[in-house]
Amino acid sequence: MLLYLIQNLFNFQHDLFIINFHVMVKRRKAISKERTNSFVQEYNFEITVILLISLGIFLLVEDLEIKHYIATFVRNILFGIISVIEFIRDKIIFIVKKIELSDIVGISFILLAFYLVTNRWRERMIVRYSSSLHCLQCEEKLHRIHKTFYHKLLSFLFFLKVKNYKCNKCSYRAIKLEKHN
Repeated sequence: MLLYLIQNLFNFQHDLFIINFHVMVKRRKAISKERTNSFVQEYNFEITVILLISLGIFLLVEDLEIKHYIATFVRNILFGIISVIEFIRDKIIFIVKKIELSDIVGISFILLAFYLVTNRWRERMIVRYSSSLHCLQCEEKLHRIHKTFYHKLLSFLFFLKVKNYKCNKCSYRAIKLEKHN
């Protein structure tokens, strides 16, 4: 009895689907391109399972010393890294032995002066380009536009927020520089 009810219910839903299908407006069908999956894409799961089972059986049957091979591999990697670090250390020590203390102090003073000059330049640029909300030629409101590569480079080098503006009326361009918070 239960099987008969389920079969009739399925037939009733199937009949409704056919009625609804015929009531629907017929649309023009586009030519569908059949997507053919490669063998590997189609049976990826099955291939993975077969490979895992094969590897498991191989490891059970074959008497391999995997711990020894892994330990040797890790040890070789670590000794390689240590030898590279020792090589870099020896080169740095060789260079430092050739440099005198007066050279280090001189380089430090030059770098400090360079930092002070660039910082002063940065502060002056911020003051010069800090307010540009209206066009200087026609007094129209400026609109933000995308930054150029130069603006991104300026932002990166001087740690600034660079905002690029353009007037829609007269094509005047301006930038606004702000400090990062």
